[in-house]
Order: sequence, then structure tokens, then C-alpha cells
Amino acid sequence: MNKKITASEFHNAIESQLFGLKPDPLLAQRIMSASENKRVPIIKKTTFTTSFIAVLLCILVPGALAAVLNAWGIIDFSGKYNDTYIPPRYEDCITKEDLTIDTERVICSIQESYYDGKILRVTAHIIPKEKVLIISGDVSPNDPVEDLFPDPESKVMSIAEYALIHFGGQIADISLNAPEDMSHDFFPHADGSATIYLECYFEEELPERQIDLTLTYMQFLVASPFNEEKIGAYDASARESTTIPMTFYAVKGKRFSISQSLNFASVGVKITNISMIVTPLEIRSSIQYVITDLNAYQAQNGGLWFEFIDPSSTETEYVAQRVSGGLSSGGSVGRMDHLHDLPDEVGVVYCQTDSIGLDALSRQYTIRPYNAWTKERFETQTFDVSETQ
Repeated sequence: MNKKITASEFHNAIESQLFGLKPDPLLAQRIMSASENKRVPIIKKTTFTTSFIAVLLCILVPGALAAVLNAWGIIDFSGKYNDTYIPPRYEDCITKEDLTIDTERVICSIQESYYDGKILRVTAHIIPKEKVLIISGDVSPNDPVEDLFPDPESKVMSIAEYALIHFGGQIADISLNAPEDMSHDFFPHADGSATIYLECYFEEELPERQIDLTLTYMQFLVASPFNEEKIGAYDASARESTTIPMTFYAVKGKRFSISQSLNFASVGVKITNISMIVTPLEIRSSIQYVITDLNAYQAQNGGLWFEFIDPSSTETEYVAQRVSGGLSSGGSVGRMDHLHDLPDEVGVVYCQTDSIGLDALSRQYTIRPYNAWTKERFETQTFDVSETQ
């Protein structure tokens, strides 16, 4: 007879196995050779039309410089949301990088990375070589400066006006890109440097991944109240793009799945498979469901979403009944056949991907569909998971 274990014992056993599997420091050495990797970069953010892009060779600088740089880490970015669970031993699975690239305009230090086979997270600390205000992502010179610095004295001015006073009007957009689906974030430091965060999502899961990161620097024309038409325009003579080839090795994870289907007649679908991968940072879930009742499904107006909830919660607000979220920045849902332009019909299969916190690790979960537009909740179902290879 198999010995029964409690939920707490199960949680501790899995956690100890995951955190005992650390990346090999020798395997974590990154491939970067200026003489052998003269590659054309893939640039996702391009708002200029000039055909010339300067692709610089990467020059390695002693890694001791990176140790003294002021920067945010991966958890500072991915763990900043209120409902996100941060594992107490997260540092065990984050690789401390020792790679610094010296370009004509910036010093870029790749500081941390985390890769689990499907998701890649990277932080880079950027030091400009000239006095320039760094912005990144969706931030524009016309945005209020409080988007960058919570300074009460400067809330009434734009980033362009602030740069004119403190940086001689010099503003540069710096981004770290990858040729995959990704999200960005950045944090400006008081010393004029900034930390850039990159999170990539891959459809194919691989234990080892070679990828070209692209560091892009695009400087704006000098901002001036008397030259408002130039604010937001790039200076064609002050931009560069640097390719950074790297190799990442996946941390180990445990896989679980369900053996039964779950029918949700109220929303017209049946879940045929739920797979859960327990990684050292979070639990990644993949929910596949098939349309069984077209009218009930279409009544959701494209807003159908499944949430994991705590069945013992006494909270009255639906959102508060959810288990904690994982570190990944949001989930996604789409047709498995990728034929999104075709009308839905009975038999079409969808897949929802999301993540939940490691503190929710269990052999049993409760799931509930809801409408993301109307916030209406529907019936819940509980299911058991078993480990798979």
C-alpha cells in the first residue's frame, strides 16, 4: 500500500527537489565572440526610415565592473505586483551573469538571467557615456516626468522639459530586444543609468537555447520648447544597434497533468487537458478546452478565462478568492490551430496559458471560468493532478 502524504509534505518534497537542481556554473558560461559573431540584428522597435543601422561588434570588458553597478534584479521587475508570490529561495535559480559590452555610446552589463525552457528573463544595466536621459519601452518625451521620477517639484513638466533643464535636452531610447514574443520594463537610476528588463516567451520548449539579443540606442533630437515639432523625432546621426549572442540553459521542472475531462456547460466548453509545470519560480499552467455549445460559448463575447481559486477562501470579492499569481507578466489564450480569422464552431480547441504562485502547489486544484468583460463567474470544479514524465 502506498503511504499517504499531506499537502504540506508534498509541497516541501517538490520544492526541495527543484531547488536542489542548480544550473552548472560551467554550463552557464555565455557564448560571445566578437570575431565569430558578426550578425545582422533583429530590431523590433524601429520608428525611423533611414536604411543605415550601425551594427557594432561587442567588446568584452572585465566583469568586475558589473559588480559595482547599481541595478534592479529580475525579481524587482517580475515580482512587483501585489498578487505575485515570490519564492523565498528564488536566488538559487537566477544566474548571475558576468558579461559587459562597451559600445560607442553606452556600457551595457548583462546582470541576471533566468530560463525555464519556455520563458526567458534578462536584466541589463545601462550606463550612457554622455549626459543623456534614458527612456525605454512605451515612454515618450511628451509624457509627464512623474512617469520616471516621483518628484513633486517636477510633476507639471514633461520628460522633454525635464531633460532640457537637467540633461541639456538630450534624451535616448534604449531597448533590449529578442526575436520572440516579449515584454519590456525599465527602471531609471538617480545617477543617470538605467536597468532594462526583458521577458521572452517561446512556443517550443528547449533545454538549451541560443538567441541573439539586440541592444538598440536611438537618440532624440534636442528637445526645446521652441522646437516642439522635433520632440519625439530621432537623430539619424545618433543611433546604434549591437547584437549580443547568448546561450541559456533551462532550470529543471516537474510536470503534472489531469487524467479526466472537465465539462463547463454554462460557458459551452469542455477542458480536455490541463498541464502544469512546476519550476523554481512559479507554476506554469496550460489549459486546453474544446467548444461544445457554440451559443453558450459565443455568449461570452471572447471574454472566457479560467482562474485557479482557493476553495476554502472566505473572501467575498471574486478576485480575492484566487490563488497567488506567478511571476510571468500575464497569460494568453488562442486557438490551437492558429486560424483566428475563421469563425468559431463546435469542436474548435483553444489553449489558455498562465502562471500561479508556488505557494499554491498541491495535488488538487479548483478552477472556475469567468467572463473577463462582465466579471460574471460560473461553476467551479476540482481536479487532481499526477506527475508525468
